[in-house]
Amino acid sequence: MSDIKKIGTISLIENIKDLTYYPTGVEGDIAPLLFGDNLTSHAMSIPPGFYAAHAHPMELLLICLKGHCDIFQGDGKVREKMGPMSVALIPADEEVGHEMHGPDPCELVVVVAPKKMEREEFIARFKKED
Repeated sequence: MSDIKKIGTISLIENIKDLTYYPTGVEGDIAPLLFGDNLTSHAMSIPPGFYAAHAHPMELLLICLKGHCDIFQGDGKVREKMGPMSVALIPADEEVGHEMHGPDPCELVVVVAPKKMEREEFIARFKKED
């Protein structure tokens, strides 16, 4: 049974906590959400710790659902706090880093406007071969 319900042309995931999460090897665990023609989305559960600034070739919209973190660019001297219901827009090719404050993971939804990608292709990037 699929974790995505269809309501006409609308796609719905009722609870992202029920999805399969895959380890990223870098920033905690990731679960694919919905993939459309012009954007994709995924959930992340990032454990407490420091994650150095890095850039992505596309815009990212970060939505914090649970937990707290600092978000920063470059060396991390200038930073701002994110908490539940905070939203941040990261421009393409700009650095972003995080410092997660515990004890629990920070849970984010990430919305991306990348080149066209299918959900299965995204899962294959993180799924380990059995």
